Amino acid sequence: MQNFETTETFNTPRVKFSLDENLLELEGRLLPEDPQLFFDMLAQTLGQYDHESRDPLTIRIYLYYYNTSSGKRLLHFLQSADEMNGKRNQYKVEWVFEEGDEDTFEEGEDFKSQLDLEFNIVEVEG
Repeated sequence: MQNFETTETFNTPRVKFSLDENLLELEGRLLPEDPQLFFDMLAQTLGQYDHESRDPLTIRIYLYYYNTSSGKRLLHFLQSADEMNGKRNQYKVEWVFEEGDEDTFEEGEDFKSQLDLEFNIVEVEG
């Protein structure tokens, strides 16, 4: 497993995977042409993460916009991480939203309520 980073496009977020930081980060807009392909890539990344020799992987999600189908795929992806997490606490989620963005805050609360993962909601200045 190696570090990688993709560039944000109009329809897809920047994806950063850093072994040094134990971080999988999504930042930007989430409207991929083929959501299944996008989330398959993320699931493959989770599957290759070496949990035995590392701290838990933080999945940081900072999305400015996503459509309904992408939101459903995102929830499914996080539920898969939740299932893989088991009792070993391999993953934790950091949901980032901009100050005053009540909709994104509430969406984070909705996601959190459906998962057993450690799930932190973080407000940042807009």
